Amino acid sequence: MTDQAVTAVAGRADPGALVEEFIDMTGSVLVVDELDLAAPWDEPWIVAGLAASAIDRLTDNQFAVVFPRATPGAALLAEAATLLSAEPVSDDLLIIDTALAAPEEAAHRVREHLRSHARYGGTDPLSEEWDEDDDEGETILSTRTRAVLHLALQQLSDQAWQEVSTLADRPVRRAAGGVFGSLPRVTWRQDGPWRRQMARAFDDLAADCSSGAQVEPRSTGEEMALHLGIARAQDLTRNRPRLVRATVADLPEDRADFDWDACSDVRRPTPTTTGRTG
Repeated sequence: MTDQAVTAVAGRADPGALVEEFIDMTGSVLVVDELDLAAPWDEPWIVAGLAASAIDRLTDNQFAVVFPRATPGAALLAEAATLLSAEPVSDDLLIIDTALAAPEEAAHRVREHLRSHARYGGTDPLSEEWDEDDDEGETILSTRTRAVLHLALQQLSDQAWQEVSTLADRPVRRAAGGVFGSLPRVTWRQDGPWRRQMARAFDDLAADCSSGAQVEPRSTGEEMALHLGIARAQDLTRNRPRLVRATVADLPEDRADFDWDACSDVRRPTPTTTGRTG
């Protein structure tokens, strides 16, 4: 984290021990402290889209994005930050941890809502009458998409179980890579039983893929596992075309094949349960 970033945060509020610990974990800080938009663009959804685009340009995924409340345009920025799953860590600050799945998921929803409004018109997603549920239907994975996602989850499961054996109860080291090194830094000091449960999350989601069941995360661990699975599947379609062709050779084509952005819509844990049974 740079001295300028520390000064930027400390100069606007006294964040206290909690904020300092959060910033220390993320390592780098982006402060979004000024906004100047004229009507009709001064809307929370549009601001959230702009902020999401700025965050996407960050080359390091271990960023804390800070939204101070006591700055020009703070009210609009605060609304946009909330749409992007920012967390209040003090009375004066909202913070997004870009290493987590929730902000990335929220950014995807913001972009989809804006794209839907621009493409189809109709009900205005910027109006008070707009209902978020109206824009969301059940995400159905095509047969070929499901097969590649299953392959990706199997690969991650094999890798995760190998790392479970190697790491045991030891913390993950910085820049260690691998499955557990790619999880949020707050998980790096978890123990062996927690990592085994995480590895089983890949197994459970892979079983959903192979059985034809709806692929749906049922816990925060499965949400993280599915996030990694989609990223791995997308990488396979880009960089391992022969492997993908062999995987889907006998399966029917569909215009929705390998639409990984749409696939990301399932990355919301079912609110009625915290995990699998049995």
